[in-house]
Amino acid sequence: MSLTILCFGIIHTIYFTVRFHYTKVLLSNFSCNLITYLRVMITFQLAFALIMVSVYIFGYVLYHQKAFFKTKKWFILCIVCQWIMGIALATVIISKNDSVRHNLVP
Repeated sequence: MSLTILCFGIIHTIYFTVRFHYTKVLLSNFSCNLITYLRVMITFQLAFALIMVSVYIFGYVLYHQKAFFKTKKWFILCIVCQWIMGIALATVIISKNDSVRHNLVP
């Protein structure tokens, strides 16, 4: 979860730096779509991080006698599922919206 929060901070810092100091960079369709994709993906990651923490603890507590739920494989599986879901859902949302443009007027 802390990795997700770190990525959230980095992506939004880059976005606001580019938006306020290099506004011409956002005029291209590719950079606009890339920045929007990263912002949507990281926002999904925050929500999925909370869900995966709950799933991890649920499996650990409910199935405390099963060895699998006490291993690092279970932990890594939860993290990988979180990132796959966030990347996949952000891709679907961005692909549905071809004309993503930021409001560049302050």
